[in-house]
Amino acid sequence: TGEVRGEAPSVMRYVAAALEIDSLQWFPLQFDNLMPALERGRIDVIASGLFITEARGRLVRFSLPTACLHSSLVVRRATALERPFECDACTVAVIRGSVEEHALHAARTNAAEGTTFVEDGHEVRHPAIGDAAGPRLLAAPDASTAVAAVKSGDALALAISAPTARLIASRDTALAVRDTVPPALMADPGCAALAFRPTDRSLAAAFDAVLAGFVGSDTHQALVAEFGFTRAEVCAAAARADDSTAGTCR
Repeated sequence: TGEVRGEAPSVMRYVAAALEIDSLQWFPLQFDNLMPALERGRIDVIASGLFITEARGRLVRFSLPTACLHSSLVVRRATALERPFECDACTVAVIRGSVEEHALHAARTNAAEGTTFVEDGHEVRHPAIGDAAGPRLLAAPDASTAVAAVKSGDALALAISAPTARLIASRDTALAVRDTVPPALMADPGCAALAFRPTDRSLAAAFDAVLAGFVGSDTHQALVAEFGFTRAEVCAAAARADDSTAGTCR
């Protein structure tokens, strides 16, 4: 229908209404074009589920987190029934520029170069382990292209945030979710947030003032539930932000 929908757009609309911003102009962009568009002034806010990372934090000013979540795999339903699920040397689709792409690429690079560790006070180099380093990557510009690669067999799985994985699988009976992910994606939950230019301190502060009383609340949970987000995922963001007003998360 042309309507922009999703977790971050819904949060964006809520905050804008609270700040009496009566007009929003949306620019759909490929994921890896988000931060360049912000830097060039084409957009003022990234409302696209951008994960907070140290590297991105040097380029943008993040809001308080709005959700904290793990990654999952979207696979063909027939593959989901396989036990055990082997993906050490398979091909995994990722969204170009996503945290999943960076984590899986870094794991392959480190393994290919070998690992250095300290033993008895001396550096020891563990040899490279080749294709067993982890899955090969198929970088797609967007989720629909990545899903198509999974359904065609060009990729065994799509690595993407758990809520998005659940939403994709709920809308296509040929697909299912596997929570068993490659080791590189087994880190602590990452957190998504809105993002601003580093110089836009006042705008970011105004958004955070609204988010501080909203993240983790009943209103927040109801607003994003239809997009696959669970109470635990929004409450984790409230805890990360030390949001004392989100009483339903306590």
